[in-house]
Amino acid sequence: MPSITTGNLINIPIQGDRPYVQVIVKVINNNTSSGLCYLKGLVNNGSQQAAFAEALFFLDTEEVITRTYEVGYDHFQINAVYSTIGLEIALYGVDAEGLYIPIEMEEVNISRVTSEIRSVNSITQVDNYAVMSFRKNLSFTNPNGVAASVYAEGLDILTRNPARYTLIQGGTIDGNFNRYPTPTTQIPAEETALEVNTTCTVVTNGRVVTQGTLTGIAGAFTKTSVNLMEEGVMLCLEDGANLTLVIDSLMEDIDVVVTLRMIEQW
Repeated sequence: MPSITTGNLINIPIQGDRPYVQVIVKVINNNTSSGLCYLKGLVNNGSQQAAFAEALFFLDTEEVITRTYEVGYDHFQINAVYSTIGLEIALYGVDAEGLYIPIEMEEVNISRVTSEIRSVNSITQVDNYAVMSFRKNLSFTNPNGVAASVYAEGLDILTRNPARYTLIQGGTIDGNFNRYPTPTTQIPAEETALEVNTTCTVVTNGRVVTQGTLTGIAGAFTKTSVNLMEEGVMLCLEDGANLTLVIDSLMEDIDVVVTLRMIEQW
């Protein structure tokens, strides 16, 4: 899934006028099939980034979508990720005189697929058992000043019992979030924007992103693999929000091993 960015744009006033007072975004689908584009504008002033624009576009074949954003910031950037080759994004800065100035974007490579694994055995809490949760580390310093984008990639579940799974975004969760490395994943803390919670048990409130069911055979594990992007679930992990995998057993206890995978880009 291609990801592109402007990188950090310097927009400090010169003789009273900023280089850009607006940014115009054009998303064009030249493919023979429909596509998705997720766009996010970030203010880079200060120690933490803040979003000034966020949009998810669904484009039919040959459709063009245009958006205009005010950019009264000293430093900002725009990131975009899209689902199909043939979908193009063009950006133009507009100065105080109304002159259109093309803004170049460059492709961003995937830094890693970050995952974690947890085993839960013979647990009698069979409803709403939160087995794992991810969130972004807001103190993470991004390479070259480019914002880290994190997307849910997929999950694997081994189970002996019939069960159902749910992915919940947001809400309140118990347990503790920890930075990497962990006992099962040796990633240096400075190389990932993620924190993980494998001591959680319950999440309250939040929004259900997707859910499904798992088969099970008594005495033997069966495996269910889910690739969220192949299913059309394009979920970006927002700053400060957690993403939690919840298991509900359809029998008297929970006996599972789960892996949750996240794509990190910058």
